[in-house]
Amino acid sequence: IEQATTLHIQPLNSFIKGIERDLTAVKNGIAYEYNNGLAEGKINKLKLVKRTMYGRCLFDLLRNKILLLEYEKGGLFN
Repeated sequence: IEQATTLHIQPLNSFIKGIERDLTAVKNGIAYEYNNGLAEGKINKLKLVKRTMYGRCLFDLLRNKILLLEYEKGGLFN
């Protein structure tokens, strides 16, 4: 990180600042085999359903669609 900072490349410096802000999370990501990948994937699927349905229907229909997907085999939360 120190060597990269001396290069004075703006995008690289911005990236380094982000790493330094979340240094504990970065270290934990390296040290442990656990991650949020599964949760992130489920959230992305949920957002996709929301984008495709919510503009055309009310919240109740969106909620019912999510609940149906949750209980279907191979659905949103399985």
